[in-house]
Amino acid sequence: MGPEGDDGPGRYELMGTLTLLSGTVSHASTSSSTSGSIRTSHDGYVSGDVSTTHRMSFRVGRKPVSFEGVLNVADGDAVTLVGYDKGEFDPVVLRNDSAGLVYRVEGRGSWGLSYGSGMLILVVVVWALSLWGVFLMGEAFDVCKWTLLPLGVVLLGVGFYYRSRVRSAMSMLPPMPSQKL
Repeated sequence: MGPEGDDGPGRYELMGTLTLLSGTVSHASTSSSTSGSIRTSHDGYVSGDVSTTHRMSFRVGRKPVSFEGVLNVADGDAVTLVGYDKGEFDPVVLRNDSAGLVYRVEGRGSWGLSYGSGMLILVVVVWALSLWGVFLMGEAFDVCKWTLLPLGVVLLGVGFYYRSRVRSAMSMLPPMPSQKL
């Protein structure tokens, strides 16, 4: 579709499922949700877990955009997004052209956590197998070899996959429009 296609100004289909969307923000809103529990033990000790999540939504042209988190975006800002069009646009990268800010929205640390966990498991398993491989016989050796090693490889692969999605999205952003002072 061209810049004036059926879904509003500045929408282009690129690279399979990743889509570039640009235009002016309207209907910007944020919401938050707090959940958790508080417990009191029999001796009066109070403990609990409380978490708050924020969600931001707005429109670019006629396309709704929604994601977890809050960014510096307001009505009237010119934005460029790269992400997945699932009826509601799911951004991977958002650039606020009015403010000159770039955000990696998608992933929210998931690729880093997965990548780090995979590396840790692989290092620990390889170290354990090399040092204790002689002493671990039978089932213990098989458990290390056939469960932890593949788990580390899978987590590492997931980390690389998410990182490549973010890098692909970043490479799709056109140059920043010149700012008028």
